[in-house]
Amino acid sequence: MVNYSGIPKGNWKKPINLNFSSTRHGEIRVPFIHYLSQPNASRPNAPLNASFPQFTLLPPELQLRIIQYCEKSTLFQLLHTSSLIRAEAAKLLFSDPKAIYWIDAKWLLEGGYSGDTLYDLEFMKYVEHLYIDFLWMHEQTWMNRADWGTYSGTEEEAVTGAYGDMDNNIKKFWGTVQHRFPRLKHVMLGDDHDRSSLQVPPIVFTKVGEMSPASIQVSLALFHRGDGSTSRRLERGVWQRRLDTYQADVDPDAKARWIKHLSWKEPLVTIPYRVLNGPVGKFQDFYIRQEQQDGQQWATRVYKIAAVEKGYLDLDTPDYSFCCSVQGCDAVFKQPEEYTSHAIETAHDKKHPLPEAFQNLFSENGERHRRLFHDISKRRISLKNWWGREGSLQRQAAKKEVIHQLENDVLLYAHDKSVLENKWLRMIHFFLGEVTCATH
Repeated sequence: MVNYSGIPKGNWKKPINLNFSSTRHGEIRVPFIHYLSQPNASRPNAPLNASFPQFTLLPPELQLRIIQYCEKSTLFQLLHTSSLIRAEAAKLLFSDPKAIYWIDAKWLLEGGYSGDTLYDLEFMKYVEHLYIDFLWMHEQTWMNRADWGTYSGTEEEAVTGAYGDMDNNIKKFWGTVQHRFPRLKHVMLGDDHDRSSLQVPPIVFTKVGEMSPASIQVSLALFHRGDGSTSRRLERGVWQRRLDTYQADVDPDAKARWIKHLSWKEPLVTIPYRVLNGPVGKFQDFYIRQEQQDGQQWATRVYKIAAVEKGYLDLDTPDYSFCCSVQGCDAVFKQPEEYTSHAIETAHDKKHPLPEAFQNLFSENGERHRRLFHDISKRRISLKNWWGREGSLQRQAAKKEVIHQLENDVLLYAHDKSVLENKWLRMIHFFLGEVTCATH
């Protein structure tokens, strides 16, 4: 369910970019290609789109000096040059602590196999700052599946007693993280679960954080609401481990070993997709386009809420205010964030007119999404025609193509699973034909 309860404070101050995506909770995600196009705050005078064909003829020490002034898009291109330049470009591009990349925890929990992700594995080797999204981390996340039905205690009891081989599973998880992201310096562990301020950080998070490799600094990024609050709007806070607890467990209270001292800063950057090939790649391309359009549509509403705040709230005029436009609602907004909180609670933003200054922008975006929807529909029809009906010769031929690729494409390797259990075969069944298998 999309509820936008996590729209962060200050959203109305940020530039509107309708190429960005949003989560179901209203948190913005920046596709890597659009992250590259943003100017470097640390190098504001870097030349834009400058051409310098003589660069490779310069002495190495001068090349290293010049790339200090390059834009992010240029640094990314330099990752495909000599080892010396590649190393320096990677350091400049990925060391920025404000550029935190997003990855789904489910993939890492299931072994991090190449066939189970759409993201570029080579790119992951450079990432230094990572947000691992658990959706909802709880005690069963770390138990052996066979033990799920046998445990009847609390989360704290399960974590304290390491029930269901929990410690070993956490160690395996961190091993997978380091295997896929060997240059990591900082990891944020987070989920979207709604907790009260008295419940954060939960012991299951602190345990995983404290079992991390010594070379990785860990933060916990968690949604919470004030104790007793009835508001639907959530705040994401960031906790870090107290420095005096690294040498010994000086405080037996797991929560006390972590302190909240950072505010959450959006947006996270999504890792670029890998090269897609063959019939499976064609389906994956369709799947990505569908997912991207969903995310952009969610972001459109987030930005519409921001546009109303930007357009109607005049902080330079004393006693200025504006009212909710929904008939029968007497809400009045005098301060920033009040309208956003009201929209989250009531969804009245769906009926609120946009300020005139933003109407063309969102109208053009609506037309763009209609074209995208039409294009995605055509791709779905084309794929369904290729996949054919259950039992038909067309289906047999298409399935044979898919199985052949799954058996021979190393990028689709899924460890010890049989081809018939492969995630992508199951998803093709689900999206294109009769649902003969559950989605992964």
